[in-house]
Amino acid sequence: MAEAEVYRFENGEPVAKRVRKGTLLHQKKMQRLCEEVASGNKTTQEFLAAVGHCIRIHV
Repeated sequence: MAEAEVYRFENGEPVAKRVRKGTLLHQKKMQRLCEEVASGNKTTQEFLAAVGHCIRIHV
């Protein structure tokens, strides 16, 4: 696997990054909310409230 990574790096190919399952779920949720606003199914106020519920603050 290391040789394959070196080969990709030398040829200028992007190195695949690990994406966590939670991140993918969050991105899909945000994408769906954006689509709902664009289609007129949600108002801006509803969108902002939904985004507020999706955000987690780690202190």
